[in-house]
Formats: sequence, C-alpha cells, structure tokens
Amino acid sequence: MTWELYEVWSADEDGHEELIDTTKSHKEAKALAKKALNEGAVKTWICRETGEGDYEEMEQFKNG
Repeated sequence: MTWELYEVWSADEDGHEELIDTTKSHKEAKALAKKALNEGAVKTWICRETGEGDYEEMEQFKNG
C-alpha cells in the first residue's frame, strides 16, 4: 500500500520558519495551512514526500 506524507510549514514576518504538522491527508494539510494564516503566519506552504525522505513544495499560501 502506498500513501503520501505532507509537511505543512509556516513563516512569520521575521522570516522564522516552523514546521506546523505532518499528515497523510492533502485536504488536512490545506486546512492546517489556512488555519496558520488566520492565526498570524505571513506565509504557509505544503511539501509532499517524494521518496527516501525528500520533499518538494507543492502549494504556497500568503496573507493579503
């Protein structure tokens, strides 16, 4: 059985980046990213595992 893993990241106005959470659900990853924006993050993005621990950015969200 194959499944994908998503990481949700955020950045604040000072450029500090923080891992919010990891999930197997793309839908949940989007909800987490949008929630972080509503809570003050300047930018959020979702990365998808590409195999062997490597990740690629697949979506980005910004306030404003």
